[in-house]
Amino acid sequence: MSKDIKYGTIDLMYCGIESHYEVMERRFEAINTRISNLIAWVIGSTSALLIFGSTCTDDKSSNMQWIILGACMFIISIIFGIIAYNSGGIQRINPKSLYKDYLNYSEYEYKEYMIRWAGKHFETTKKSIDRKNCLIKAMAGSWILEILLLGLWVILP
Repeated sequence: MSKDIKYGTIDLMYCGIESHYEVMERRFEAINTRISNLIAWVIGSTSALLIFGSTCTDDKSSNMQWIILGACMFIISIIFGIIAYNSGGIQRINPKSLYKDYLNYSEYEYKEYMIRWAGKHFETTKKSIDRKNCLIKAMAGSWILEILLLGLWVILP
Protein backbone atom coordinates (compact mmCIF):
# COMPACT_ATOMS: atom_id res chain seq x y z
CA MET A 1 0.00 0.00 0.00
CA SER A 2 1.48 3.38 -0.96
CA LYS A 3 1.91 6.18 1.55
CA ASP A 4 -0.41 8.45 -0.45
CA ILE A 5 -3.31 6.04 0.00
CA LYS A 6 -2.53 5.25 3.64
CA TYR A 7 -1.95 8.88 4.64
CA GLY A 8 -4.11 10.75 2.14
CA THR A 9 -4.59 13.82 4.35
CA ILE A 10 -0.91 14.53 5.01
CA ASP A 11 -0.90 17.35 2.46
CA LEU A 12 -4.03 18.89 3.94
CA MET A 13 -2.61 18.72 7.44
CA TYR A 14 0.70 20.15 6.28
CA CYS A 15 -1.08 23.14 4.71
CA GLY A 16 -2.84 23.81 8.02
CA ILE A 17 0.36 24.04 10.07
CA GLU A 18 0.85 27.74 9.38
CA SER A 19 -2.69 28.61 10.43
CA HIS A 20 -2.22 26.75 13.72
CA TYR A 21 0.91 28.77 14.45
CA GLU A 22 -1.01 31.97 13.63
CA VAL A 23 -3.84 30.99 15.99
CA MET A 24 -1.41 30.34 18.83
CA GLU A 25 0.39 33.60 18.11
CA ARG A 26 -2.90 35.53 18.29
CA ARG A 27 -3.85 33.79 21.55
CA PHE A 28 -0.42 34.54 23.00
CA GLU A 29 -0.62 38.21 22.00
CA ALA A 30 -4.17 38.44 23.40
CA ILE A 31 -3.17 37.11 26.80
CA ASN A 32 -0.15 39.42 26.94
CA THR A 33 -2.48 42.34 26.13
CA ARG A 34 -4.77 41.25 28.97
CA ILE A 35 -1.80 41.18 31.33
CA SER A 36 -0.68 44.66 30.26
CA ASN A 37 -4.20 46.03 30.67
CA LEU A 38 -4.56 44.46 34.12
CA ILE A 39 -1.23 45.94 35.22
CA ALA A 40 -2.44 49.36 34.06
CA TRP A 41 -5.70 48.91 35.99
CA VAL A 42 -3.84 47.85 39.13
CA ILE A 43 -1.55 50.89 39.00
CA GLY A 44 -4.37 53.30 38.14
CA SER A 45 -6.82 52.07 40.76
CA THR A 46 -4.15 51.99 43.46
CA SER A 47 -3.16 55.56 42.68
CA ALA A 48 -6.79 56.69 42.64
CA LEU A 49 -7.59 54.95 45.93
CA LEU A 50 -4.53 56.42 47.63
CA ILE A 51 -5.37 59.93 46.44
CA PHE A 52 -9.04 59.53 47.38
CA GLY A 53 -8.18 58.01 50.75
CA SER A 54 -5.69 60.73 51.62
CA THR A 55 -8.29 63.43 50.93
CA CYS A 56 -11.02 61.63 52.92
CA THR A 57 -9.09 60.80 56.07
CA ASP A 58 -8.20 63.47 58.59
CA ASP A 59 -5.56 61.56 60.51
CA LYS A 60 -3.20 60.06 57.95
CA SER A 61 -1.30 58.04 60.53
CA SER A 62 -4.37 56.13 61.73
CA ASN A 63 -4.98 52.67 60.35
CA MET A 64 -1.58 52.50 58.68
CA GLN A 65 -1.73 48.71 58.84
CA TRP A 66 -4.35 48.76 56.04
CA ILE A 67 -2.12 50.89 53.82
CA ILE A 68 0.87 48.67 54.49
CA LEU A 69 -1.12 45.52 53.73
CA GLY A 70 -2.58 47.17 50.63
CA ALA A 71 0.91 48.18 49.48
CA CYS A 72 2.10 44.60 49.95
CA MET A 73 -0.82 43.31 47.86
CA PHE A 74 -0.02 45.94 45.21
CA ILE A 75 3.57 44.73 45.02
CA ILE A 76 2.41 41.10 44.85
CA SER A 77 -0.03 41.98 42.04
CA ILE A 78 2.66 43.71 40.03
CA ILE A 79 5.10 40.84 40.59
CA PHE A 80 2.48 38.34 39.36
CA GLY A 81 1.91 40.56 36.32
CA ILE A 82 5.58 40.83 35.46
CA ILE A 83 6.12 37.10 35.87
CA ALA A 84 3.02 36.35 33.77
CA TYR A 85 4.06 38.73 31.01
CA ASN A 86 7.62 37.43 30.80
CA SER A 87 6.89 33.72 31.23
CA GLY A 88 6.70 31.32 28.35
CA GLY A 89 6.67 32.07 24.69
CA ILE A 90 5.53 30.89 21.33
CA GLN A 91 7.48 27.83 20.27
CA ARG A 92 8.28 27.71 16.57
CA ILE A 93 10.29 25.52 14.26
CA ASN A 94 13.99 26.35 14.13
CA PRO A 95 15.05 26.73 10.47
CA LYS A 96 18.66 25.84 11.30
CA SER A 97 17.52 22.55 12.79
CA LEU A 98 15.40 21.88 9.70
CA TYR A 99 18.34 22.45 7.41
CA LYS A 100 20.77 20.45 9.51
CA ASP A 101 18.60 17.47 10.49
CA TYR A 102 15.75 17.10 7.99
CA LEU A 103 17.17 18.04 4.59
CA ASN A 104 17.84 14.42 3.64
CA TYR A 105 14.25 13.21 4.18
CA SER A 106 11.72 12.68 1.43
CA GLU A 107 8.93 15.21 0.96
CA TYR A 108 6.47 12.89 2.70
CA GLU A 109 8.73 12.25 5.71
CA TYR A 110 9.52 15.95 5.97
CA LYS A 111 5.82 16.86 6.06
CA GLU A 112 5.14 14.14 8.60
CA TYR A 113 7.85 15.50 10.93
CA MET A 114 6.60 19.06 10.49
CA ILE A 115 3.09 18.01 11.50
CA ARG A 116 4.48 16.19 14.54
CA TRP A 117 6.59 19.21 15.53
CA ALA A 118 3.68 21.58 15.03
CA GLY A 119 1.59 19.44 17.39
CA LYS A 120 4.31 19.50 20.05
CA HIS A 121 4.77 23.25 19.64
CA PHE A 122 1.01 23.78 19.88
CA GLU A 123 0.87 21.86 23.18
CA THR A 124 3.90 23.68 24.61
CA THR A 125 2.50 27.09 23.69
CA LYS A 126 -0.91 26.12 25.06
CA LYS A 127 0.68 25.18 28.39
CA SER A 128 2.46 28.53 28.44
CA ILE A 129 -0.82 30.38 27.81
CA ASP A 130 -2.56 28.33 30.51
CA ARG A 131 0.24 29.19 32.95
CA LYS A 132 -0.14 32.88 32.09
CA ASN A 133 -3.89 32.58 32.66
CA CYS A 134 -3.33 31.14 36.15
CA LEU A 135 -0.96 33.98 36.97
CA ILE A 136 -3.55 36.50 35.73
CA LYS A 137 -6.09 34.98 38.13
CA ALA A 138 -3.61 35.26 41.02
CA MET A 139 -2.87 38.83 40.02
CA ALA A 140 -6.57 39.72 39.88
CA GLY A 141 -7.17 38.08 43.26
CA SER A 142 -4.39 40.02 44.94
CA TRP A 143 -5.63 43.22 43.26
CA ILE A 144 -9.13 42.69 44.65
CA LEU A 145 -7.67 42.05 48.09
CA GLU A 146 -5.62 45.22 47.76
CA ILE A 147 -8.73 47.26 46.89
CA LEU A 148 -10.53 45.82 49.92
CA LEU A 149 -7.63 46.65 52.23
CA LEU A 150 -7.34 50.21 50.93
CA GLY A 151 -11.13 50.52 51.22
CA LEU A 152 -10.86 49.54 54.88
CA TRP A 153 -8.22 52.24 55.32
CA VAL A 154 -10.68 54.83 53.99
CA ILE A 155 -13.79 53.53 55.78
CA LEU A 156 -12.51 52.62 59.23
CA PRO A 157 -11.88 55.46 61.69
